Parts: sequence; C-alpha cells; structure tokens
Amino acid sequence: MRKGAYRYYNGALFGSLDIAGSVIVRRNHIRDAYNAIRMVVRDPDICNACNWNVEICDNRFERIRDNPIEPEGHALNWFVHDNQFVNCHAWFSLDGVRGGFLYIFGNVGWFTERPGQFHDPNSGGKVFKFINRADLPAPPTPPPPSRIGQSTSSTTVERTASPRRSEVESA
Repeated sequence: MRKGAYRYYNGALFGSLDIAGSVIVRRNHIRDAYNAIRMVVRDPDICNACNWNVEICDNRFERIRDNPIEPEGHALNWFVHDNQFVNCHAWFSLDGVRGGFLYIFGNVGWFTERPGQFHDPNSGGKVFKFINRADLPAPPTPPPPSRIGQSTSSTTVERTASPRRSEVESA
C-alpha cells in the first residue's frame, strides 16, 4: 500500500516531512481515515533534529484503517495522552522509530466491530505496532541474575581494626 500507484492512500489529517517539531494536536474528532497523525523523517542526516516536542491529547480517533499515531524515523519527547480510539487497527505505530522519551498514558480504546475487510491480514486491532524484521540484530542478552550471599571470587577480605587515635598520635 505504501509504494507505487496506491501511495496517495498513505496520507493523514496531519502529515509532515522532516520538520523540527513543536506540534500540538488537541481536541479533534478524526474518523474514517487511513492514518490520523503521521510525522515522517526521511533524511538520515537530520534525523535526530526532527519530530521533537509533540503533544497529542484529548482527541477521538474512529475507524482509522492503519495507524492513528505514526511517527516514522525519529520521535523525541512525545506526550500522547487522554485520547479515545474506537475501531482503530494499530493505535501506536513505533516500528523503526529512534529517539526516546515517549510518554503514552491515559488513553482508552474499544472495538464495536472488526476494523478493515474480513480477508485482510491487517484487519483486527492492536495497540502497539513494533518492528518485526529478521534482518535487524537481536537485542543484547541480559546478564545472568546475581547470586546473593555467594562469593564470585576466591579472594577473601578480612576486616581489621583500625588503630585508635591515641595510638597514632603517640607514634
């Protein structure tokens, strides 16, 4: 859907390309759309300078076919709160997004019908859409849990009494 003759379907109520940020989307009722808010960073040279300081709050998203909220490339210092999601496919698309400090809280959603066509594999709904690519490296393996009370080395440290102040002064 994103390439070729059908690319025009991948629009949004608010769409941006390589902007710095400082965007507020508040108190809207967005319905019957493919995307709702889509902020794209395509230029890797300026990626870390884009899509900063975004607040999305007090909105109602209804029957959004793909993603109501979709940062692409980079997102930093985003606050997404107190929104309603009704019959939306994947509320937050975060696949391949770099950056951090995304605060997502106080949002509610529900389904009264299955979004999309019955035969479409992307119908139904999910809250988060994360990257699912086999060509990316696996995350690092966490270290094994420590064993409390067990020594990990053969070195023994003995506590010795320190000399008294009077002994140091007389020496």
